[in-house]
Amino acid sequence: IAKVPPGRHSLRVTYIVYKSKTIAVETRDGQIVQVPIALQLDAIEGGTVVVTAQALGQAGAINRQLTSRTITNVVSAEKIMELPDANAAESVGRLPGISIQRSGGEGNKVVIRGLSPTYNAITIAGDRIPATDLDDRSVDLSMIAPEILAGIEVTKALTPDKDADALGGTVDFQLTTAPSGGFKFISRVQKGFTQQRHEFCEYRGSIVVSNRLQDDLLGILLTGNMERTQRGSDQFQASYMLAREKRPEETYAPITTAAVTFEHTNDIRKRYGFNIMLDYQIQGGKLLLNNFLSRLDRDELVRTRRFDMSGSNKMKYYLRNRQRQIDIMTNSLAGEHEWAGAKMDWRVARSSSITRYPYNSRFQFEEANAFNTATIPKIAAPEDLINNAFNRVENAYLYDGEFEPERSSERDLSAQVNIEMPYTFMSNVAGKIKGGVKFREKKRERDRDYASSRLDKTDTKYAVHHSQYGTPGFTYERMPGTGYAYMKYYLDPKFDAGRFLSGDYNFGVGLDATELDHFLNSYLYDEVYRFSLQRDMDDYNVTDRLGAAYLMTELNIGRQVKCMPGFRYESAVIDAMGKSGI
Repeated sequence: IAKVPPGRHSLRVTYIVYKSKTIAVETRDGQIVQVPIALQLDAIEGGTVVVTAQALGQAGAINRQLTSRTITNVVSAEKIMELPDANAAESVGRLPGISIQRSGGEGNKVVIRGLSPTYNAITIAGDRIPATDLDDRSVDLSMIAPEILAGIEVTKALTPDKDADALGGTVDFQLTTAPSGGFKFISRVQKGFTQQRHEFCEYRGSIVVSNRLQDDLLGILLTGNMERTQRGSDQFQASYMLAREKRPEETYAPITTAAVTFEHTNDIRKRYGFNIMLDYQIQGGKLLLNNFLSRLDRDELVRTRRFDMSGSNKMKYYLRNRQRQIDIMTNSLAGEHEWAGAKMDWRVARSSSITRYPYNSRFQFEEANAFNTATIPKIAAPEDLINNAFNRVENAYLYDGEFEPERSSERDLSAQVNIEMPYTFMSNVAGKIKGGVKFREKKRERDRDYASSRLDKTDTKYAVHHSQYGTPGFTYERMPGTGYAYMKYYLDPKFDAGRFLSGDYNFGVGLDATELDHFLNSYLYDEVYRFSLQRDMDDYNVTDRLGAAYLMTELNIGRQVKCMPGFRYESAVIDAMGKSGI
């Protein structure tokens, strides 16, 4: 507490779950007085109170919320570890005013006060995380393992010391420093089962290694984590169209089912994370060096069956085989200093994210005249399409294919300085004045490729590039008249959709991903597919340079009134180049 006049004073200390305490303190001009404080846990009469580490940690989080200058919610590390959250997004979603967007059943983005994730700022240990989405500036939070966090702080109201583009709020994932007490090693291993795909291959593991050296001046903290999870799903979708025009006596025109889609997805997600935190205590402050790395690998295999009556009268079969990789890396050097009641903190940081689809292929097969249209009512329910399908798999043929790799990256360089000084006008009017500057350069780019082809020509090489070609007894026939390749050569005999949608529907056959990938890599990609110049031009390069300065004050009049006027000025220069084709 700075700017305390000399003399005798009463220091009152309050803390959640502890008894309040008043201590007599005598101060002298020009001297720093250290006051040791020991509080007693508050007891409830008539019973025994056992305060766990989780309760103590969350009590600290609640106190931070109560003393915050703005609207802030905090989750402690102890609370995070006690809750069965799959990732950091799930932990954030437990706070008030926050909802979660999910992918494959697990949270991956947060919505603050109803605003889209693109309007939120995500930081790790104070370092801004670049966007991981290919089309906006949102961040996939499922990459951050909760085991390595020291807490999560969500700020929902902008003040001048916050970035002006965080309209929704700021989510700061805090990383701990090495605790005192010498060498420590903590490891956790978990094994899991997913009922959706009946797999026992789920696992999660983490390690934390820390030590303090040089009489506790130097702290070293290493954390690592790895995880594998299956996020497969079964989906049912229906689309509708007008059955006929509205009649005069009707309020609405009747609608009929246009198409029904079954989707069977296997989505294996693997996460890896590593962090090294160094902190060095110096006189009146400390220095921190942080290096954080996280990676998400996703292997998606999506089999789709579409009952299509929207003008085509076809049964369509799709196979989407896609790999996705996301990398996040942050490196920062920061300092915190204090002298004569004033505080200064500074930070230089480099953050980057890379999102890749190194393999992204799709195949489409079709069965023409796939429904008994005479028995389908004019106003049809989804079950009418399903029950009146011929399901003549032997008549289905290879229609087309496509291959669409993609890569985007974003890199931030930033430097900032903040200074805070206390002031006092009179005994009951005091406050703090805070100011700072920031510079950031952001570079973002995207590179898309697209290759596809209709596969309806009579091509003798289709047979040559089948993996069973040359096997005794194997024949590769083409559909008479059209020359289409039969789907039966690309079915997976081992595929079983199991109890699709709890056994309510029969998914049917499944396409063979291994066989179609062999077909793509050995022949189609190099000799058949044609690259689309129009789709290939959907790229961009953006450089954004931002300079910011702010000045604000916290003015306290007695214990009841607090004012925080201030201003922030930002100047941005953006160089952007995009391409488009017609």
